[in-house]
Amino acid sequence: MSRCRWMHLSGACAVSVAMGAVALAGPTPEPQDFAFGMEVRTTQEAAAYRLTVPLQIYRDCRRADLGDLRVFNARGEPVPHTFERPRAATTAEPAPRHMPLFALRGDPQAALNAMRVTIESGRGAVDIRTQEAGTHRSRENIEAYIVDGRTLEEAVTGLQVRWPQDAPEFAGYLRVEAGERLDNWRHVGGGAVANLRAGGASLVERTIELPQTRARFWRLTWSGKPAPFELDAVLLQPAGAPQQAQRTTLTITGRPLAEMPGDFIFDLGARLPLDRINVELPEPNSIVRIALSSRADTQAQWQPVTTQGFYRLLRSPGDAGSELRNKPVAIATRPHRYWRAHIIGDGSGVGGGALRLSVEWVAHELLFVARGAGPFTVAYGNGSMEDPATAFDAIPKGIDVAAAMLTDSHELGGAARLEPPSRPFPWKAALLWAAIALGTILLAWMALRLSRELAGNGSSS
Repeated sequence: MSRCRWMHLSGACAVSVAMGAVALAGPTPEPQDFAFGMEVRTTQEAAAYRLTVPLQIYRDCRRADLGDLRVFNARGEPVPHTFERPRAATTAEPAPRHMPLFALRGDPQAALNAMRVTIESGRGAVDIRTQEAGTHRSRENIEAYIVDGRTLEEAVTGLQVRWPQDAPEFAGYLRVEAGERLDNWRHVGGGAVANLRAGGASLVERTIELPQTRARFWRLTWSGKPAPFELDAVLLQPAGAPQQAQRTTLTITGRPLAEMPGDFIFDLGARLPLDRINVELPEPNSIVRIALSSRADTQAQWQPVTTQGFYRLLRSPGDAGSELRNKPVAIATRPHRYWRAHIIGDGSGVGGGALRLSVEWVAHELLFVARGAGPFTVAYGNGSMEDPATAFDAIPKGIDVAAAMLTDSHELGGAARLEPPSRPFPWKAALLWAAIALGTILLAWMALRLSRELAGNGSSS
């Protein structure tokens, strides 16, 4: 056998082994390989489409990275897709601005009527004096405050209130009004503020979020009982603050652990990219400190997440329709399905009933290229899919990306597709190794035969 013929046979053998390996890689997925599907609804033609991943897809996908999801065109062919996670905020946050603050003691309207307000020309300060200034008025509670915001040209998206470090405990509600003059106000929002202590820890809330509003003056009025301390300052948050992305919320009632009194387990039913969390207490006038932990599945160890104080208070006795509650707590994104709340202490601050866990997240966005004719279908849910689809990195600039929506879920391959497959004999791997072994033996035989031929030719010469 000539050397050229031997090399030809060797190359053919290698190609055969490689083709065998490709043939064993598995067929292209089809819509029926997935449990459920949602049809994509579009309002315009575009090269690519973008849509928000709903809760149902998170629940039925078996992979945490949504790798068991594909997008198919009308011919049942998979099209390129990728996922993006919108940022919770899209712009840098300007620093809040200190503004002149003036206290109104006693009845706010009477105090305003009694004022002599001199507004200097230009951007000077507001000079506020009362006709009844005296010792008896200084002892009255402060019912409201006036904030001079004339030096701030931007619209306002929120405010922060400050009080002395040694201020007594308090929880209340501040009503916020805006106006161009001191005798004409419009209600723009409000929020709870709190200066509480529980179990040696403090619970302080100072920020009130507002719809974007432009005004020269601001009035803050206590709704119900006023605070037993005077505010030191009010800071206005200029517009240009982060524009919050659309958030999804899910609330689950906890299951108490009989073997661990004071502990509650929550099953979200999905691995969600949540980044805000809150605990809803069962009874009003409750303050409690809770340690939260989570895990991906029932076999994993619990991982600590945060320890926070939570409260639920009535503004005044018997006022069940007006409550003060703590804001959601921001955490690092943690896509765990199971959560645990451990009440620190004897649980006397909770009362009867079960805790409720409220979680928030910014959903992924699914982008896909509109290759082929529509309608397109998002198919998802496959317990046997080991590798995610090969996704493109980004949509090239200049390509039209249109918004799209999803219809209600419908069945494709059925819920049986969600179950992981049994462990059959690995025929593919066995055949692949057999092909490789056969190729190796063939190559060794050919090399031996060639060496004998070469040796015979040498001896005959």
